[in-house]
Amino acid sequence: MRLACGFRQAEFAARLGYEQSYISAIELGTKGLPAPDSVNRLVERLGLSDDWKSRLFSALDESQRKIVLPGEASEEVYRMFNELRRQVGTLHPVQLELM
Repeated sequence: MRLACGFRQAEFAARLGYEQSYISAIELGTKGLPAPDSVNRLVERLGLSDDWKSRLFSALDESQRKIVLPGEASEEVYRMFNELRRQVGTLHPVQLELM
């Protein structure tokens, strides 16, 4: 988003009211995703169109590193995800593609 808007990290951070180090950490993946209120602040301060807002929230959704199963998930679903968690590092790219 920052690059698409043509901002340097320092300028982007200042516009959003954050430190440059925070923006850098998010981009490097050493900090988790920003909270929803922070994302809404980004949308407001940059005056994003509905299209850009939708793209931003889609990117955030796809960037989730933590998966939480719904409380109503069946035991079968729970077991399947636990098995996937145990094997995720050993899966072949073809297996990932099939999933």
